[in-house]
Parts: sequence; structure tokens; C-alpha cells
Amino acid sequence: MSLQDDWLKYMENPEVFPDDHFAPPITDTEEPVDLETAFAGLPNGRELIKRINRIRQETAFTGLYHVPEPEEWLDREKLKVLAKRYADSVADRLRGIGETEQAARILHNPIEFISESDFMKKEATRELRFLNAAMDLSRDFNKWKDNRPSCYKGLKEAVLFMTKIPEVTRYILSAIVKYPVDDEAYYELWRGGAGIEFCEDKTLVILPDVYED
Repeated sequence: MSLQDDWLKYMENPEVFPDDHFAPPITDTEEPVDLETAFAGLPNGRELIKRINRIRQETAFTGLYHVPEPEEWLDREKLKVLAKRYADSVADRLRGIGETEQAARILHNPIEFISESDFMKKEATRELRFLNAAMDLSRDFNKWKDNRPSCYKGLKEAVLFMTKIPEVTRYILSAIVKYPVDDEAYYELWRGGAGIEFCEDKTLVILPDVYED
């Protein structure tokens, strides 16, 4: 029996398989799942398929995960615009769940660039004072129930396995669950070669050491 057959059974009854049984179906090259058959019947399933295909088309596949193409890295000006767009949406959601102090910091903190190696050094020496924004959003998203289908946990495993990046996972899944954060901005930032961290006194856009403007 194929993984696709298993998935169709799981959609009818999520109790028949553990959720992590479905980590590989989107990225499996030996036994690929037909996206139309697997997901079109979900609420807003065609938008979900569209986002999965967007990741496939706009990133490189290592054989395990999808990763950004260096040829698609963006310049600092464009990255800063995306970082601000994402930060504003994060602040809006944090305010919505009662994290008003974090929201205010994120709205007003300057955006600064840092290389990955410098970031890791400062993190190791505890020079950076991180906010809990990413963790708070992760918990909030896990509790988000809007339009969630019964097969959601298995679907989340499959989507997470595409990149292992929680924010990109949220962007794809928000086709269905409509989570109120602009994770598309994060996806475009990540695809553009950068990461982001929210600190008490600044927002850091993290660049690869080999990044060239």
C-alpha cells in the first residue's frame, strides 16, 4: 500500500496512523504523492497546493529539504522592507494575544543586519537579549483552531518536512487555517537569503557569511 493510500485513509480517520507517519509525502522522490489527489479536497486545498508548488519552484531541493537558492538572495534594502513588514504583523498578533510590551518593542526597535557567524558568537556569549516572540507565536499557532481539518496534524508534519522552518510551514498551512500573521513576508525574507530574530533593543536580520550586496 502506498503512502498516498495511507494518507487518504488518514483523512477519513486520523486514528489509523500516527501523525509522524506523514513526514515525507511531499518531499519523497521515490514515492511522490499526487498533490491534487491528496489535498484538493481539503478546505481551500487548491491554495495549499499552490503554495506547496511555489516552494518547489522557487527553492532548491537538497534531497531532504527545500532551501533558498543563492541566486535569489535579495539586496539589503529589499530585505529590510520584508523584515519590517513581517515585524509589523508579528507585533499586531502579539498585541492580539496580550503581549503588548513585546509588540511595542518590535514596532519601535531598529532593524540591523548581522552576519551568521557574528550572530552565533554574540548568541554564545549571551550579548543578545532575545524576546519570546517566536516561541509565543509558535504556541499561539498550535492552539489556532480556525478551519482546521481532522487530518491537520499529519498535514502539518508533511509541510514542516519541506523546509523544517516553522514560519515557512505556517505560511503554507495558512492557506487553510488563516493564521493572522504575514508569514509570506518571512518566506520571502528566507528565500531572499536571510533570517530574523527579535531582541529587546533591536530586530536582527541575519545574513549568510558569504552574502554579497
